[in-house]
Amino acid sequence: MTLYKTTQFFESRLDTFLFYHLFTLSFITMNPPFMTMDPKTTAFIAGLFEGDGYFGPVQFKLGLRDRDIVEYVAELLNTKIRTITPKNESHQVLYETSLGRNNERDDLYIDVYDWLGARRRMQVRETLWQYPESLFVFNEPVRIELSQLPQIGEMPSEYTPSPEEWAYFSGYFLAEGSIGFDSRTQQQYDRPSLIISSTDQDVIAFCAKLLSTPYRELNRRTEKGKKVFIINLANFEKLQWTLKNILPFVSLSQRHREKVEKALKEMEKRLDARSHSSIQKSIRLNLQKELDMFEPKGAPNVDWEELASIFQEHSFVYFVETPGVYGVAKSVRLRLTSEDLQIVEKVAKVFGNKVKTIKETKKTKKLIYETQIEKKKYVFCILKNVGPFLNGQAQMKVEEALHFFQSPDLLKSREYENRSPGKDDEKGENPDVK
Repeated sequence: MTLYKTTQFFESRLDTFLFYHLFTLSFITMNPPFMTMDPKTTAFIAGLFEGDGYFGPVQFKLGLRDRDIVEYVAELLNTKIRTITPKNESHQVLYETSLGRNNERDDLYIDVYDWLGARRRMQVRETLWQYPESLFVFNEPVRIELSQLPQIGEMPSEYTPSPEEWAYFSGYFLAEGSIGFDSRTQQQYDRPSLIISSTDQDVIAFCAKLLSTPYRELNRRTEKGKKVFIINLANFEKLQWTLKNILPFVSLSQRHREKVEKALKEMEKRLDARSHSSIQKSIRLNLQKELDMFEPKGAPNVDWEELASIFQEHSFVYFVETPGVYGVAKSVRLRLTSEDLQIVEKVAKVFGNKVKTIKETKKTKKLIYETQIEKKKYVFCILKNVGPFLNGQAQMKVEEALHFFQSPDLLKSREYENRSPGKDDEKGENPDVK
């Protein structure tokens, strides 16, 4: 008798469980959402929530010191705003809005799910534990997956973000980003830079992909021992392009809009200053002096003759031309491609470059490996040291490349677009070239 009752109990619980899941699934698929957002708005608030949101099991919260941003979200979610006065006078007032209506909160979580990083997605799954797994599979593939994104120090491929991706980055920038100004030079303008940092490596890697800019890990950690990752975008062309694309979205915040507009004005001042021929000549002479004096830490231990013997047998110098701020931007790069992994690794280890697998041969199915060096100072250092050991076509290529470093075309290189003569030039140093 006891066994019979126990069986009946579990069967009734199973029926209830299945009914609940079928009901909730039909509810979220058949009922219209409590708010209608276009794709860009969804992406924008997802970026904002990724940075400063709280995805709780009872309610969603967003707290910021920018009242205008919180007002925008509160109007969107049809929620109220409350002011949080800090106990410490040195801290700033916070404005907070929260959404606790269950169905509407769940709809919001589901709408932004595929824009979130791994940590936030886990929070959403834990909150919506009662929903079937198929709901989350329906929203995949997610956009932010670390294994598919640039790693620490890796230069991402050139990428053109979609309007929705710019909207996402704008929202995340409002939460986690800032714009700084370097006024250490004697010029009449400051050098702006965009800085964004987080403990979520996957989110920073996604932003790095959008900006085509590498990110790095800071030497410090948070109080809880978490690693911190940062993007510092100072390249003139990329920064100008980024600021112009995020301005329409960040304009809802007066504080951020003023910073972005100031940065764009400072960049216009720099363009005007660089148009004078005397300034351009001063910049070029200082760059050439810096290249001649530069010697990497590991240079004395390099067997340049052995390195030259490798280059003699491979095509390793190539010239790149891309549209830049001042017309066509020219640069010289070193790239070695081979099936012989040991040779590629030997070249890569000279200055700590990475080796990557680029493809597989069709006939032999062997892997092709590649390493490349883009930094102008390292390229120049290698070329001037291996040149005396080369001959024939390889020697001619090196001479052509070295001539580039002595010509006015050097100033058109994208790596030097931030350059301006100031206090740093007197020391023969270029803060824009690492």
